[in-house]
Amino acid sequence: MTIPPSEDAQRGNVRHPEWIGGDLDVHQTTLSHHYRVLREAGVTWTTVQGRTRLVRLRRDDLDALFPGLLDSVLNGVGRTRAATGS
Repeated sequence: MTIPPSEDAQRGNVRHPEWIGGDLDVHQTTLSHHYRVLREAGVTWTTVQGRTRLVRLRRDDLDALFPGLLDSVLNGVGRTRAATGS
Protein backbone atom coordinates (compact mmCIF):
# COMPACT_ATOMS: atom_id res chain seq x y z
CA MET A 1 0.00 0.00 0.00
CA THR A 2 1.33 3.44 -0.94
CA ILE A 3 0.77 6.18 1.60
CA PRO A 4 -0.39 9.48 0.03
CA PRO A 5 2.35 12.15 0.30
CA SER A 6 0.23 14.46 2.47
CA GLU A 7 -0.51 11.67 4.99
CA ASP A 8 3.11 10.58 4.93
CA ALA A 9 4.24 14.16 5.59
CA GLN A 10 1.93 14.27 8.60
CA ARG A 11 3.81 11.28 9.97
CA GLY A 12 7.17 13.04 9.41
CA ASN A 13 8.44 10.17 7.30
CA VAL A 14 11.54 10.35 5.14
CA ARG A 15 11.05 10.70 1.40
CA HIS A 16 13.45 10.48 -1.50
CA PRO A 17 13.38 13.88 -3.27
CA GLU A 18 12.96 12.38 -6.74
CA TRP A 19 9.96 10.41 -5.47
CA ILE A 20 8.36 13.48 -3.91
CA GLY A 21 8.71 15.52 -7.09
CA GLY A 22 8.14 12.64 -9.47
CA ASP A 23 4.60 13.72 -10.30
CA LEU A 24 5.55 17.37 -10.81
CA ASP A 25 6.32 18.68 -14.27
CA VAL A 26 9.52 20.55 -13.30
CA HIS A 27 13.20 20.03 -14.01
CA GLN A 28 15.40 18.24 -11.48
CA THR A 29 17.48 21.41 -11.07
CA THR A 30 14.35 23.32 -10.04
CA LEU A 31 13.46 20.65 -7.47
CA SER A 32 17.01 20.68 -6.13
CA HIS A 33 16.86 24.44 -5.74
CA HIS A 34 13.59 24.28 -3.80
CA TYR A 35 14.85 21.48 -1.57
CA ARG A 36 17.93 23.57 -0.78
CA VAL A 37 15.78 26.61 0.06
CA LEU A 38 13.55 24.50 2.33
CA ARG A 39 16.60 22.97 4.03
CA GLU A 40 18.27 26.36 4.57
CA ALA A 41 15.01 27.79 5.93
CA GLY A 42 14.86 24.99 8.51
CA VAL A 43 11.71 23.39 7.09
CA THR A 44 13.34 20.05 6.24
CA TRP A 45 16.24 17.86 7.25
CA THR A 46 18.31 16.28 4.52
CA THR A 47 20.24 13.09 5.17
CA VAL A 48 22.83 11.80 2.71
CA GLN A 49 23.05 8.04 2.24
CA GLY A 50 25.61 7.26 -0.42
CA ARG A 51 24.51 9.07 -3.57
CA THR A 52 20.97 9.47 -2.29
CA ARG A 53 19.54 12.40 -0.36
CA LEU A 54 16.58 11.73 1.92
CA VAL A 55 14.34 14.60 2.96
CA ARG A 56 12.27 14.76 6.14
CA LEU A 57 9.90 17.48 7.22
CA ARG A 58 10.81 19.11 10.54
CA ARG A 59 7.27 18.67 11.81
CA ASP A 60 7.92 19.26 15.53
CA ASP A 61 9.93 22.42 14.89
CA LEU A 62 7.30 23.81 12.50
CA ASP A 63 4.47 23.03 14.91
CA ALA A 64 6.33 24.80 17.72
CA LEU A 65 6.92 27.92 15.62
CA PHE A 66 3.60 27.97 13.76
CA PRO A 67 1.00 25.96 15.70
CA GLY A 68 -1.71 24.56 13.43
CA LEU A 69 -0.25 25.86 10.17
CA LEU A 70 1.00 22.56 8.80
CA ASP A 71 -2.23 20.78 9.79
CA SER A 72 -4.24 23.41 7.92
CA VAL A 73 -2.11 23.09 4.80
CA LEU A 74 -2.23 19.29 4.80
CA ASN A 75 -5.99 19.27 5.43
CA GLY A 76 -6.44 21.67 2.52
CA VAL A 77 -4.45 19.34 0.28
CA GLY A 78 -6.66 16.44 1.36
CA ARG A 79 -9.86 18.40 0.65
CA THR A 80 -8.57 19.51 -2.74
CA ARG A 81 -7.66 15.95 -3.71
CA ALA A 82 -11.05 14.69 -2.57
CA ALA A 83 -12.84 17.38 -4.59
CA THR A 84 -10.80 16.81 -7.75
CA GLY A 85 -10.55 13.04 -7.41
CA SER A 86 -6.74 13.06 -7.67
